[in-house]
Amino acid sequence: MVCLRQKLDSRSKPRARGRPRACNDDIIVGTGADKCAREELAWLAAGCAGKERGETDTEAEAGRGPHCQGAVPSPLTDCPRPFTDWPRPTVTDASQPIRAGRGDAQPISGQGSPGASALRARLARVRRGRFIPPGLAGLRGARLLPGDPMASEDLAGTLAAVLGGRGLRVQSYDSGPAGETPAQVRLRKNVCYVVLAVFLNEQDEVLLIQEAKKECRGSWYLPAGRMEPRETIVEALQREVKEEAGLQCEPLTLLSVEERGPSWIRFVFLARPTGGILKTPKEADAESLQAGWYPRTSLPTPLRAHDILHLIELAAQYRQRAGHPLLLPQELPCSLVCQRLVATFTSVQTVWVLVGTVGMPHLPITACGFAPIEQRGGIKMAVLRLLQECLTLHHLAVETKGLLGLQHLGKDQTDGLCLNVLVTVAFRNPGIQNEPPKVRGENFFWWKVVEEDLQSQLLQRLQESSVVPINR
Repeated sequence: MVCLRQKLDSRSKPRARGRPRACNDDIIVGTGADKCAREELAWLAAGCAGKERGETDTEAEAGRGPHCQGAVPSPLTDCPRPFTDWPRPTVTDASQPIRAGRGDAQPISGQGSPGASALRARLARVRRGRFIPPGLAGLRGARLLPGDPMASEDLAGTLAAVLGGRGLRVQSYDSGPAGETPAQVRLRKNVCYVVLAVFLNEQDEVLLIQEAKKECRGSWYLPAGRMEPRETIVEALQREVKEEAGLQCEPLTLLSVEERGPSWIRFVFLARPTGGILKTPKEADAESLQAGWYPRTSLPTPLRAHDILHLIELAAQYRQRAGHPLLLPQELPCSLVCQRLVATFTSVQTVWVLVGTVGMPHLPITACGFAPIEQRGGIKMAVLRLLQECLTLHHLAVETKGLLGLQHLGKDQTDGLCLNVLVTVAFRNPGIQNEPPKVRGENFFWWKVVEEDLQSQLLQRLQESSVVPINR
């Protein structure tokens, strides 16, 4: 949990919470991430990746306050991040939840497709694969032509799985940080994941806990805390709620993902109690003093941080009119913090999706870097980096719409995760441009989605922003 050491002045943005070092948890605040991402991308384009800019990457004591803006977070302490301009979820019928469990979707195959063996010879002209986890040394294979029926069939199945919130194993990546070999991710060493739960009952009351830590004793916040090694995301959420509120719970859906670069990521869930006894002052301990239900419009004071107001409102809106399908993490291991892109271009009810061709055709994966140059821009830097490698971005508008799925399994010391994200690519001045932008090189191509059900799903989710929001 977190402690608030500075009051918000009239010019400051709402702060988000976790816990500072002394509180043994995490909270985050504002940065100029969007502007920073563009600036750092220009540096990457100029061949300056990995260089420092001369400023000191300070680690603010509580991870908030004006001096934290632009600071590179440490996974061992609290890291700052801004949360403003939260959108109101648009209306869509919520489907059945994708339950947390081991994803059974298979990686794209196609070794035996027409012309595959002949195409293997072309691999000499293809950049080498950048990362192959142990035991997957045979991953690289033939490159299928964009028009190959097998490629189209496999891509349709992959896209359907991702749109359905299911998981796909990460076996390689298409773009990695320049001058940096991605290190394996380890909780409390180079990453910090935080879980937070929002509970609303039938009386429109929200569950809050009263902090016990010295620096923030007596203040109120939502149940939250850091994940521990070898925990799943759901297990961490249930443990924190039990410790702080005394209740057993079931997560209903992921509501939001907040990040300060790959080193600090917070998962916000809408949840419901399933048992236990609400913690009273008699059960006060080092985790919390007590827990209680309070009217959503009349919360107790003082609050530990005001970022929870956005999250409570987001949960109330979702309960009233779901803005995206119910979504829970899929338990699949990953060695890196990475993103699988459903990068789309649309024109007159037609959708194209960017596809990687190294190995079998697949949805591109970009690995997040931990160097300061990438941390400052947030995880969107990895998206922009991959797109810059195959597209001319200066005349394009790129937007990450949100999350389609989340994959993680920390049981075997694989603390990485994969975010399946929906991205739009459009011309800044569309004019009569009805075709997607030209792709440079041979490692990517635009796949025209012709399957009517997939096309309608994509268009609906794009038009209604039917995704889990990231940093909004």
